[in-house]
Amino acid sequence: MSHCHDAGRVAKLDEVLRSVPYQYQHKDRMRNDVAILLRSCHTLMPETNTFRNGGKQATLFYLKGVLPIGYRGSTYNIPVTIYFDPPYPQTAPRCFVTPTETMAIATGHPHVDQ
Repeated sequence: MSHCHDAGRVAKLDEVLRSVPYQYQHKDRMRNDVAILLRSCHTLMPETNTFRNGGKQATLFYLKGVLPIGYRGSTYNIPVTIYFDPPYPQTAPRCFVTPTETMAIATGHPHVDQ
């Protein structure tokens, strides 16, 4: 991947971080950590969104995209969403597989939500 694409994704990161709320007290640390990740994993893009749950709302920063995984000689692009909660870096990011409509999901697995 070229440095031009890296620069574009880092510029997008800076744009997205401008809309991140004040609850993120360590934005500089988060920006540096995420910029390093974006340089090595070209399939993730930074985003923010406001989520509502039980009358509460929160604007969260996250990365969305695919992680290429090698398995038995094939490469699979696993769709993921990685949430950075406001205590970051005191708490680790939360990572979720976000399956597409056509993906088969194993039921009954201890790490699979129903």
